Amino acid sequence: NPVRVYTGSFMTALDMTGFSITLCAVDSARLARLDAPTGAPAWPVVARTVSVPAPVPKSALTDGDDEDPVASAKARGDAPKPPTTDVGAFAKKAILGAAEMLKMAEDALTDADTKVGDGDCGTTHARGAHALEEDVDYMPLDEPSELALALGMTVRRSMGGTSGALYDIF
Repeated sequence: NPVRVYTGSFMTALDMTGFSITLCAVDSARLARLDAPTGAPAWPVVARTVSVPAPVPKSALTDGDDEDPVASAKARGDAPKPPTTDVGAFAKKAILGAAEMLKMAEDALTDADTKVGDGDCGTTHARGAHALEEDVDYMPLDEPSELALALGMTVRRSMGGTSGALYDIF
């Protein structure tokens, strides 16, 4: 839970536009050092927050022991689970179609990100697309809410960078 929020230019790259979010685990000693008075002209004014986490409903996808049941099922060698409903079949087709489009867009995304960022957007999305293709048969395709969680877990595991974090959150 965030307890301090800092904004400003802490790390920049030549001609790079965009933003970055960094999270850091802190204890009371580190907070005391961060809160200590300083004459450093660039040190920002700090927004101190008190956050209360929202309860997360239990998911049938996780039993509390498995953080990523899709990865666990694959590691155990479980058999893939084909969809049993029209919704599941459509979901699988949509996931595979989106993955294919992301792979096809790799060069264009990389080119655009090279101009305004660090140039990893295309490879990040292609890596996520490949992981979706590998995981889709182990996902709960017939249960939309559980499928959304499984998609998030695949993205979390496979994609790095800002894109991966944002897709995992939303």
